[in-house]
Formats: sequence, structure tokens, C-alpha cells
Amino acid sequence: KASAGNRRQEAKMADIVQIRCNHLIRGQRAYARSVLWIMGVVLSIGMALAPPSSVQAAPYAAVVVDARTGEVLHSRNADTRLHPASLTKMMTLYIAFEAVRNGEIS
Repeated sequence: KASAGNRRQEAKMADIVQIRCNHLIRGQRAYARSVLWIMGVVLSIGMALAPPSSVQAAPYAAVVVDARTGEVLHSRNADTRLHPASLTKMMTLYIAFEAVRNGEIS
């Protein structure tokens, strides 16, 4: 059971998070939407103009390491050079926009 003090502290933290989320000004949101829209258009055009290639299964790679001992428990195509996944690309953009917003990079 959560005490009244814990509920107040959680509510206060929620308010702080809400304030931080609302801190983005409208221009920055519009800029981020514009950049993502442009990227989508460029990718769509690139895919439309790319020559057809043979259909292949996506490359697979995996590594499982014991965090305590450093022993490799499973490894498949660990040294194969692969392109990053889409989620990796989106997270990179997210972190870059956060850094621009915080003034860490320009």
C-alpha cells in the first residue's frame, strides 16, 4: 500500500515530467516534424528509384555474454558487418534532437 506521502511525491514527479515535456516550444516541435517528414520523403524516393535486387532474408547476428564472467554463451555472425536496425536509427535521431534542445550540440 502506498502512503499518502509517496502518492504526493509521485504526483509531484509527474508534474515535473509534464513541465519538462511541455518545455519544448512549438518551433522545435515543428522543426522535428519537418526533419522526420523530409527523411520519410527521401527514403521513399530512394526506395522507389533503387534497382530491384534479389530477395534475401535479413542478416542475423546475436551475442549473449554472461555479465559476471564475461564468458560468451552464444555467438552467431558476431563479426559480420550489418546495417543498424530502424529502431536504432530512430533512437539516434531522438538522442541527437535532445542534445540540440539541451544546447549540448548545435
